[in-house]
Amino acid sequence: MGYAPQLPLQKWRLVQDFVVDCALRVDYAKAKDVREVMLPLTRLALWATQSEGLPLKPRVLLDPATVRRFAATQEKALQRREYERRLLLVREALGAERSARVMGRPGVTPVTPLTAHELAEMSTWVQAMEDEAQKRLGMALMGLCGGAGLRRAEAHEVTVQDVEPNGTGYVVHVRRGAKRSIAVLRSFERYLARVLKDAKSDEFLVKAGRSTERTRKDLRLRHNRDTTGRMPNAERLRASWVATMCPVLTAGELVYASGLKHFSSLAQYEPFFTVPDPAEMHEVLRDPATLGGAK
Repeated sequence: MGYAPQLPLQKWRLVQDFVVDCALRVDYAKAKDVREVMLPLTRLALWATQSEGLPLKPRVLLDPATVRRFAATQEKALQRREYERRLLLVREALGAERSARVMGRPGVTPVTPLTAHELAEMSTWVQAMEDEAQKRLGMALMGLCGGAGLRRAEAHEVTVQDVEPNGTGYVVHVRRGAKRSIAVLRSFERYLARVLKDAKSDEFLVKAGRSTERTRKDLRLRHNRDTTGRMPNAERLRASWVATMCPVLTAGELVYASGLKHFSSLAQYEPFFTVPDPAEMHEVLRDPATLGGAK
């Protein structure tokens, strides 16, 4: 087929069967066209196995939502659009119906949520910190930005009293700016629990003893050469939270929960929205009350 993968042989062997089997199903007249789909197929398979823990099955990896999530990881708009186009062509060659192409619209840069590996590295970083102030800040950012989708500036405004125990979890009340109340993701509750364990009721959550506007704004995580892992990134933690909620909430619910000002801000999360099966939507379209709104 004339395709020479630019990666170690051991990695290629892990994805070779999936890539070749899919590429051979494409009915192209020119061998060059077949080779053109093998690169995105190879990168899709590596992304799926190394970062997402997905099985090497066409029905999973070539699902339009998965293809768009993968395409969104590419830096250039042209590459995002071409990868989506080529992979959806492969999907259709395998017997699926044509899917809408949505990537690469002018002026829209898709966000890059954290991979499972990157999130694990951030967790390792905060757990390993010896400086208690830095550990508390890291834990707070993990819990508030990753667990409740807050912006970094919003996280710095949260007091201990703004975090309400709710059964076995927590609800965070954002009282400034885009006011809202957000339940914390179960998988991120442990970070807030660690911060709240030693906190006083009148303190700001990010650090004990910090109470003035100036000192809270000055708080920044610092690199530590002796600390393994990856320093928490508030923006990507929030992006991961929003992307997780895209297939779950309605557009209106998502705008409220994420504190966005405009619906147009959701455009950068477009790859993470799911398109339901038309057959499943028939009853909802006939009677929206059966669902309460289209997701």
